[in-house]
Amino acid sequence: MHGMFYTIKLFLMTFNIVLPSPQLSRQSRQMAEKMSMGALLLEGDNYEFWLALGCLSDNNALNQHALIRALQLNVSLAVAWGYLGKVLSYVISKQ
Repeated sequence: MHGMFYTIKLFLMTFNIVLPSPQLSRQSRQMAEKMSMGALLLEGDNYEFWLALGCLSDNNALNQHALIRALQLNVSLAVAWGYLGKVLSYVISKQ
């Protein structure tokens, strides 16, 4: 079961980070978010799952929380730092 979550998470994370696609539907992103949360239920101390959740979610508060948690587990994640900056600049620009 763990292998399935990890494989799907890697597949979705690859396409969302490396090849951002406007064709990726909101429903697909929500499914990926739910799968990342399911993986976290099984392995809550895995920084890769936190990173995936932070990159896939449409909720800014959840993005921020997940990215910060990933950075707490592994401070050298360049992708997490980049996405966290992106989320924070978006939130500040909305204020």
